[in-house]
Amino acid sequence: MENIGKFIAGNIKRLRLIREINQIQLAEAAGISRAAFQKIEAGLVVPRLGTLQKISNVLQVEIDDLVTQIPQLTKVRFRSNNELKSRDEVLFKVGRWLKDYSALEAMLPESGIEYQLKDVPTKITSTVNKRGESERGKIAAQIVRRRLSINDDTPIVDIGLVLQRSGIKVLRYPGGTDGFFGLSVADENFGGPAVIVNVGRRIPVERWIFTAAHELGHLMLHLNSFDVNETNEDSGQEAEADNFAAQFLMPEQAFGEYLKLSRGLDFVDWVLKVKRVFLVSYLTVLKRLKAMGLADDTIYDVFRDRYHMKYKRRLKRTEEPEGISAGNFGIGAEHKDVSLIEPDKLDPYDFLEDRLCGLVREAFEKNLITAGKAARILGLSIGEMQGLIGSWRLFSDR
Repeated sequence: MENIGKFIAGNIKRLRLIREINQIQLAEAAGISRAAFQKIEAGLVVPRLGTLQKISNVLQVEIDDLVTQIPQLTKVRFRSNNELKSRDEVLFKVGRWLKDYSALEAMLPESGIEYQLKDVPTKITSTVNKRGESERGKIAAQIVRRRLSINDDTPIVDIGLVLQRSGIKVLRYPGGTDGFFGLSVADENFGGPAVIVNVGRRIPVERWIFTAAHELGHLMLHLNSFDVNETNEDSGQEAEADNFAAQFLMPEQAFGEYLKLSRGLDFVDWVLKVKRVFLVSYLTVLKRLKAMGLADDTIYDVFRDRYHMKYKRRLKRTEEPEGISAGNFGIGAEHKDVSLIEPDKLDPYDFLEDRLCGLVREAFEKNLITAGKAARILGLSIGEMQGLIGSWRLFSDR
């Protein structure tokens, strides 16, 4: 009983600090005495169920979050100088999600997927191109594509599915936090490898996809730098991960073919066509032209000017894309660093976490988890979960 009390006390304290509430404030909000709460947080007593419910209400979590062990992630690449509250909250939610995901895999061992890229980091060599630039990102992207049986002339149609089939867990983090586009977890002991993407409503879907590829790049290129306590970015590693993402999503062979086949198109239309084919942002297309020596730094202004001439609409650097429904993706998040309107935008269904939904459905239909548990894992309300269960029944043979 004493160990249980210590365990619950640690969870309560960690969540209280994340919420930036002191002991007096929490005790008053929960309707319990300060002395009683101090004993609970010190692990001297085990609170009754009713008291736990009051505390969980104040902390805005489920009782399960107070009484179960959430992994303390260590091998995480989360380069955000954001305030401690936001970092700790993200890490808490990611840890809980990994715990739930791993529990589903344990319940359904026949549905397990072996991690196919574990040895790839050891096969990446250090070379430079004629311009003296590192080729590690390009080499890594080529190795991963071969390992996953994706030809160099083939676009990545669904990166979420590709990652999940390779044994990497994928989570769409429902916004609510500024300061990061995504993070990755390398520690297999805590449910990794995993890629987490911030899908706040003001972040374009193109950025979700690129972020997923960027974090995959870190898993392949920078395993030794995964440290949850490190918050500063290494510009060289970020550039390598960006190069990996661009090469993985849009390999030179396939990109070159579209250059040849579509050279008669208007420049703006060609960029928008290539962007849709490879599911990337128009800026990624322009950067690839520049990286191949086919354009210089003026290419960005040239595109924006010609887009304005053609469609009578300016692409403002300080605005965000519209049209991504907050209703579909949970709480939205504004991000100070996003600086583009995305013409001919992608749809959020271009980036999904299919495997987790499949595991939840299988576990629920085998009566291994309740509807409430399924809703919590998927981040849905009970009403939304009931609607999803109803939709499953429409296609019971899937």
